[in-house]
Amino acid sequence: MKTIKTSFWMLLLMGGICSSAMAENLGDMLREAGWGKMIGTWVDADTKGENIQIRYAWKYKNHAIQVTSKMGELQSTSLIGLNAKTGEVFLTGVNNRGGASIGKWVEEDGDAVLEAAFVSESGEEGSMRFRHHLKDDDTMIVIVPRENGEEMKITLVRK
Repeated sequence: MKTIKTSFWMLLLMGGICSSAMAENLGDMLREAGWGKMIGTWVDADTKGENIQIRYAWKYKNHAIQVTSKMGELQSTSLIGLNAKTGEVFLTGVNNRGGASIGKWVEEDGDAVLEAAFVSESGEEGSMRFRHHLKDDDTMIVIVPRENGEEMKITLVRK
């Protein structure tokens, strides 16, 4: 009986230690990965924001980032958060036309990659992948694969 109690308390203690290690918040993760500087407003370099504006702002400091974007007439709002159980960084969003998306962020060679599924306002389903590369503190390159195998590169600059 004493062995069972000891084992139980050891599991509880180990669980507490593991939970503390996993308790890292989104802000800590971003800073450790060098992505804390993504917070702010970014615009396309070509038109200085006439075509594309994206704003990353803390909705709940260190826990949720609100992303608002405007690309022409299309406007969207998303939240980026951290699943405390799995450690995955997720995104969920909607746009002004009734479309919605859900996805996750992964790290690849120092870049932040958003892999998401979407449903358009007409019910069409699809997926998208956006690779974000920080060239410097004020320049972010977004790489979007095209169906023909080529890539579209969008240069965003800090506003």
